[in-house]
Amino acid sequence: GDFNQKISVLSSFSDFNITQGAKALKTIVIKNTGNRTLFNVSVSVSGIEASWVSIGPDRLNITINANATFGIEFIIPSDATAKVYDVTANVATSNSSVSTSMSFKVFVIPTEETVQKEIIPNYNNASSRLSELEKKVSGLAETCIDVKVLESNRDEIKEKMKKIQEYLDAKDYV
Repeated sequence: GDFNQKISVLSSFSDFNITQGAKALKTIVIKNTGNRTLFNVSVSVSGIEASWVSIGPDRLNITINANATFGIEFIIPSDATAKVYDVTANVATSNSSVSTSMSFKVFVIPTEETVQKEIIPNYNNASSRLSELEKKVSGLAETCIDVKVLESNRDEIKEKMKKIQEYLDAKDYV
């Protein structure tokens, strides 16, 4: 017989949102599509803090045509950075050439507390720094220094701040 080891992801999950301080359990089903038992099949995750993820079972063998389900629990700390994480679940076997993976995005959403204590104050702080900058640019313009570059930087920052304001208004914190 032909020695043919194959593994594939039978079913998995897609991108998901999770709030700081929350937990989410996702499952991934692996199928042995080859004609040999797969030994020491394990799942690991990259692209997010390892300490935020708990995976079970640890490792197992999968016989021909059989499936195995792995649970991946995401436990997001309350002080985790609110952003989009590009995550990959890697499936390995004892034969290093037999592996597979799947990718997904984890959107870590800030809590209302983070919004009030960090995001809004940071935005307000940036706003006041922008007005300082605008005063300086105007002051320099009066002294006849060429401020075209500064003005274009200022306009770029104003544009970004406007976008941020729109996101804040829409409560789109990611």
